[in-house]
Amino acid sequence: MLESILNTFPETTIEHRLIKSLALFFDSTNWLILSSFLKTVSLLVSFFLFGLTVYLFIKLKVLKGKIDKIKAVVKSSGPSQTAKKFTWQMKKIKKRLSTNSAEDDRLALIEAEELFRQALEGLNIKGQPIPELIRQTPLWREVKPEELLKAHDLRNQAVHYFSPLVHSEAEEAVEIYEKGLKDLGFL
Repeated sequence: MLESILNTFPETTIEHRLIKSLALFFDSTNWLILSSFLKTVSLLVSFFLFGLTVYLFIKLKVLKGKIDKIKAVVKSSGPSQTAKKFTWQMKKIKKRLSTNSAEDDRLALIEAEELFRQALEGLNIKGQPIPELIRQTPLWREVKPEELLKAHDLRNQAVHYFSPLVHSEAEEAVEIYEKGLKDLGFL
């Protein structure tokens, strides 16, 4: 490109000499060294400015709420006190089931659903009846939403209608809630 411009000027003019020296400079290794240097410096300056921007955001507390949420998620990952609490409560529920008493079966089922409800609230899934929350939650792997709804219906029968529970049904419902808790990451 510079060659075509160079040919438009007579060889004796200053413009011709200036364009020729530019063409020689851009074809030389000096240009490669200079352009590499400029790229490196601009990259370092970009990193510095990005770091400075992040530092200012943190110092000015622009992202404080979001950073606190991220810290809470990072803190809650791995075996936490919550998981231990849920495991302990599930063992207590299963122990209640092992008595094979109709009243203990009813209480175990109620406690299992309450534990499940606490897990949903721990994930900020709340504000609606349990059946709606079950249908809207896409986290189910081991348990199907239909199974959870069936366990919920059984619990409703035991609480609202005081209909007698068959022990095997109570055990199955508690097992379903346990699978749901595993899917939610609380067991």
